[in-house]
Amino acid sequence: MRRLELAVSSGQSYRRSLGGPRHGLSYLVGFAIAVLALAGFAVYGFIKPAPSIGSATVLIDSDNGATYVLRDGRLYSSMNLSSALLAAGQASSGSNSSNNGKPETKSVNAATLAGMAKGQLLGITGAPDDLPSESKLLPATWAVCDVSTVDPSLAPSSPPTVKTTAIVGEPVVTSSEVGNVATLVTADGGKTTYVLWDGRRSRIQQSDRAATLALGTDAQTPRPVSLGLLNAIPEGAPLTEPQIAGAGNAVSWSSSLTAGAVFTAQLSSGPAEYVVLEDGVQRITPLFLDLIRASTPSTGPVPTVPLSTLSSAPVTKHPLPVDDFPATQPSFYSSTQAPVVCLTWTGGSDPASYAVYPTTALPLPAKATAVPAPPGSPAGSADAVYVAPGHGAVMGQVTGAQDPSSGALFLLTSQGVKYPVVSRQALAYLGLGKTIRGASPGLLNVLPTGPTLDPAVAAAYFGISTSG
Repeated sequence: MRRLELAVSSGQSYRRSLGGPRHGLSYLVGFAIAVLALAGFAVYGFIKPAPSIGSATVLIDSDNGATYVLRDGRLYSSMNLSSALLAAGQASSGSNSSNNGKPETKSVNAATLAGMAKGQLLGITGAPDDLPSESKLLPATWAVCDVSTVDPSLAPSSPPTVKTTAIVGEPVVTSSEVGNVATLVTADGGKTTYVLWDGRRSRIQQSDRAATLALGTDAQTPRPVSLGLLNAIPEGAPLTEPQIAGAGNAVSWSSSLTAGAVFTAQLSSGPAEYVVLEDGVQRITPLFLDLIRASTPSTGPVPTVPLSTLSSAPVTKHPLPVDDFPATQPSFYSSTQAPVVCLTWTGGSDPASYAVYPTTALPLPAKATAVPAPPGSPAGSADAVYVAPGHGAVMGQVTGAQDPSSGALFLLTSQGVKYPVVSRQALAYLGLGKTIRGASPGLLNVLPTGPTLDPAVAAAYFGISTSG
């Protein structure tokens, strides 16, 4: 009877009227559970222990990235990550530094650090934070390029502005890909001129008519280049007219030939050029033949001799320096035609591979931008350096086939600055040293230089004991 009265008064069916109180009860129970859960989380968050530091000696504040060294229960703030690693490594090494690698590093929150006793600020001013990992080290490929820019508001005769960019670790053009091209350059306003060709720089006097005619530089204007680029290119022998002993005099081994005479012989592969010397003949190149003809009096065309005559002639034991010159006259490009001149270097072989060539653009990856050099970089340094973001290089200075790890060591970061490193142990503290690439002194000199990374300085200068 009560159910009927309820249905009439409420306008609800029997099933629905019974469900109402049950739904209300479930809502109440659910709300109570939620409140209890939130309270539990709050209590857990209040009483849970701080993250364990364990054996870590380098701590990084996860809130702001600040770095610290933990030493004897005291927290030392570090200027940068590399200083923290060097100081922690040195402080824990004692006399056994050769057995120590990268100090254990841990990221913790500010609350974990708040209760620790504080020590002095430590570190090497200007040392890097952006340390590459071993897996991000670049190959031993370099490009150093000068870009010439002419200000259109100035007179056409005004010299262009030259900016140098160093590019590390990217694919480079090799000498075999360049071909027979050359560039006439100067780094001192025309007082000294060089021909850049075949991965080398060769000095040439523009007053040497024989050399300039043979090479084709008589019609070229030297383009300005930076000292940094010029000094990074290996220097070859000067390009000058050859000195032929007894030129014009009869030779003892032939009744009809004189020293300095040139001739050709027809081989199955084509004509071959030769010069007569006091003790025999020497095969030369077409350009060297022109050089001799331009420097010694001669009349008429170059004679061709029978192979029988050539085969009976002795071969000189005192050859002229033919390989100091291009085989044929190279193609020259002005700064208008090719505003960029690049040196490329590929290490890992003996000898290393060099190439020098003119081009129209910097060999940068698409959309890549080089980092400007720090203010105050010395003369000869690059104006900008490109290293792929997040990457770097560990380099050893080499002058030949020596082991890169045996020379002066440097760390290059993605900011384009190289840092001298005092030892392989110091590299180990930074988590590096397994991969060391060679680099020539000329290339290293182009890179801006930061402070020396020295564990003893990082640890001792600000008061951390190195006694263990």
